[in-house]
Amino acid sequence: MNKKRHQVKCDQYWPSRGTETYGLIQVTLLDTVELATYCVRTFALYKNGSSEKREVRQFQFTAWPDHGVPEHPTPFLAFLRRVKTCNPPDAGPMVVHCRTEQTVLMV
Repeated sequence: MNKKRHQVKCDQYWPSRGTETYGLIQVTLLDTVELATYCVRTFALYKNGSSEKREVRQFQFTAWPDHGVPEHPTPFLAFLRRVKTCNPPDAGPMVVHCRTEQTVLMV
């Protein structure tokens, strides 16, 4: 949960560790890589009652300021390059979630 001026802007919708169940979907955090301006997480998703596993990678840009834009574009451009290199042409759709402070991409 993110709080600024006592206002909740966005709830965290993924497990910080281990496994959480959200409705019919079980989400397991497999790996986290924290870098200076972004974080990459890998999750395993299972639908209850199914043995099929989906692996999802989440890219979270953590250096976006609360107001305005980053002072320099270089960190965000490096982040976009990393996202593009990790998303092969035959991959499924990319989901982009933006909020006031940070950008989250699910690949």
